[in-house]
Amino acid sequence: FEQLCINCCNEKLQGHFNNHIFKLEQEQYAKEGIDVTKIEFKDNEDVINTIDFKATGILQIIADELKVKTATDATLFAKLKKRADAEKAENILSFPDNKEIKKDKGLENVFRVQHFAGNVGYMIERFLEKNRDSVPVLVQKLGEASKNSFIQSLFKGSSKDAAKKTALGLRFSKQLADLMNELNATQPHYVRCVKPNAEKEKDHFDAEMVLDQLRYAGLLEVCRIRQMGYPVRRGHTEFFKRYAYLVDEKTSDHAALIKALEGANILDNTKFQIGNTKVFLKNDQADTLEAKRGIALSEFVKDIQRVVRGGLARIRFKG
Repeated sequence: FEQLCINCCNEKLQGHFNNHIFKLEQEQYAKEGIDVTKIEFKDNEDVINTIDFKATGILQIIADELKVKTATDATLFAKLKKRADAEKAENILSFPDNKEIKKDKGLENVFRVQHFAGNVGYMIERFLEKNRDSVPVLVQKLGEASKNSFIQSLFKGSSKDAAKKTALGLRFSKQLADLMNELNATQPHYVRCVKPNAEKEKDHFDAEMVLDQLRYAGLLEVCRIRQMGYPVRRGHTEFFKRYAYLVDEKTSDHAALIKALEGANILDNTKFQIGNTKVFLKNDQADTLEAKRGIALSEFVKDIQRVVRGGLARIRFKG
């Protein structure tokens, strides 16, 4: 059960990553009228709904089963099977077939979830017990009989409140939802950690293991969208103010400036596009513009230094 919760959290974070890196990227291109090849990526919303959907998710099914006095892990397992049979098209929640069970009897009580990173099996044993999150009777009595008033207050009335207690899985789901709300209110930056090898040895790079991690983390899709898209964006006014002095002729707006930059062979029309509010640039095109800008600024600095030094020299000469 603990591993299911951990993987559910990972799925939510992966969904957040997908939403910001992929979906919002595509939406911005469409909004700006930019023609870019539609990039397909693995969406894990179905997996999240399978585990954490309010009505039919695994966590909700467990919570509902806890309300039944005669419920056992076996009855919970049957409910999950029924849920899987009702939505076979999704093929996310599944169970070992008879051939697999014949080979390995331990698979009789296993259900599987097709996660973003791969298929994972879970043993149904103690799922209900762990979701009750109840304090053992002996510990309860010991706490209530404590001479320490603080410890006694921790256990006071908890046996009466046990029936009203929310299932652990749903409490976890609520905390996870609060976390996602906080993340959605921020401008996220992602740091992905990759293990070079499973043995934790220095100077040992396991290429296959690293590639699997990059694939499961969705980083290969990030590389694709960066290669196929336009990662550098500048507003029309910002673009005009930043690069207007790269050409000799006087220009009035970003459109005229772009034509002049193309005429001066500074801009390559295959490496940029003009959106409704922004100019979208490929990385190498942005690097070219910044390099030209650096040279131009250096020349301006030299001109200013020349004028100032000349003025100071004339003052000293007259003095």
